[in-house]
Amino acid sequence: MENQINLSQFMDSLKANKAVMSTIPMGYVAGLPIVQIIGKKVCLVVPYFRFVRSGEPDKSQIHPIKYTVTALWPSGRIIKLEDLEYNPKFANVDFRRPIGLFRHEAIKQYNAGQYRQKKAELYAMYDKFVDFLQHGGEYTEQEQDGFRALLNIMLEPCLAPIYRALDEKFATMFLASKGCGQDG
Repeated sequence: MENQINLSQFMDSLKANKAVMSTIPMGYVAGLPIVQIIGKKVCLVVPYFRFVRSGEPDKSQIHPIKYTVTALWPSGRIIKLEDLEYNPKFANVDFRRPIGLFRHEAIKQYNAGQYRQKKAELYAMYDKFVDFLQHGGEYTEQEQDGFRALLNIMLEPCLAPIYRALDEKFATMFLASKGCGQDG
């Protein structure tokens, strides 16, 4: 792959970014990115949602996506920070109320190591997709189907409606039609 950075490094650099650290409160975690083309440039929209850990397995609370950070790929230069509470599209979302629990059914069979491995596999699929968008080349239907399948396993279903509201084109290409929780 021609990129000098991979998605894991990109996400780590966002965590350390001063603008992100000063905008996103503690207790919020980065979700899986949405890939967009903005002004002929590949960008990643990284959603942030509140994650409230529980002492019990499969009882940690997931709250709606409240913040998004849009950054250029691969530089990580932030082009937009948004608090969705002030976006009219999300006026009916109660950001204080949990919408789901971690872990959902599709990932309950994974232990922590297996979950990290699946996430690494998904990040490698993101890398392939953004490399294709950035540089062209081949991106097969089989690769797209594999990306779609693993993304739908790893994405918390209760977040899917907000992903759909954030980017219908990405959602139509990659997300299953079912989700739970509240729509934006």
